[in-house]
Amino acid sequence: MTPGKRRDIVSALREKGFREQTRGRDHDYFFFEHEGLLEPVATKLSRGTGYREIGDGLIAKICRQLRLSRAEFDQLVACPLDRRGYEEILRTKGVIRPER
Repeated sequence: MTPGKRRDIVSALREKGFREQTRGRDHDYFFFEHEGLLEPVATKLSRGTGYREIGDGLIAKICRQLRLSRAEFDQLVACPLDRRGYEEILRTKGVIRPER
């Protein structure tokens, strides 16, 4: 597995419906917004220059926080997995309510 570029991860999270909160914080926090959210889905990324590339260990933590496998996360960042696809994964895992 290869490390991920922080800017690519941030861009993908924003595109997929994550709201960024940075004000007054030492890290950038990303919260997924969805009406039927049962549990918070969020992750954080450090801002330091040492985090331009995010290694496998931190990516594994991000995957757990986002409720994704590494393969699903890679698709989220590379963009084949869009917001609707991500929401479907969360529905399947019981994190958000099924559509009515």
